[in-house]
Amino acid sequence: NIENSNAICFFFDGTYIWAGLYTDPVKILKINPIDNSYTVFTGATNEGYCYALTFDGTYVWAGLWTSPAKMLKINPTDNSYTVITGTADENGCTALTFDGTHIWTGLYASPVKILKINPVNNSYTVITGAAGENICRALTFDGTYVLVGLYTSPAKILKINPTDNSYTVFTGAAGEDYCMVLQAEQTPPNIIATSITGIPSDPCIFGSCTVSVTVTWTNNGQATGAIVPNITID
Repeated sequence: NIENSNAICFFFDGTYIWAGLYTDPVKILKINPIDNSYTVFTGATNEGYCYALTFDGTYVWAGLWTSPAKMLKINPTDNSYTVITGTADENGCTALTFDGTHIWTGLYASPVKILKINPVNNSYTVITGAAGENICRALTFDGTYVLVGLYTSPAKILKINPTDNSYTVFTGAAGEDYCMVLQAEQTPPNIIATSITGIPSDPCIFGSCTVSVTVTWTNNGQATGAIVPNITID
């Protein structure tokens, strides 16, 4: 049943909490935070496993762990939706963010692929990383740049200019592995990136893991850094 399904991702649209479940077909809970009641959005056959959620001010976007990747563009007023489907080599949505103009979709690909979707007409362009820039696990927008956290050892973070899709690369030190979480701070304008060690080789199967390093850097991309050792997540 729904209550026994794993919630993989959450998002707040200003009114409701949306919870994406790891079910096939996909189920997404639309929760009223005032009284904790909820309704259930259910996808169709072959629309399984919600891995990421974001909101563009009008639509809720759900990224699915499918091959090829599928992104559901959901109207929250009536749960109607359209589907944006990647090509045969664009698999497994792992992260979503909205920059005020485009929806950015991170894929489970080596080298990494990021889809930059126009939410007006659902068309998209693809940003492809270089060799060794593999597997998007996190996305955020800091008001100027789109940041992409990669599942590499050491961790790498791409800082993409959304006006021309050019990017620079921040690389962690030895032992700063596998970026899993990104969060933009508005004051000061820093990025907090959390890397995790001790997790299985398949990042979709989590056991106990230890947060080993938190790295922050300012908008010029220079690391200022802070170590946060021995935080175990079961």
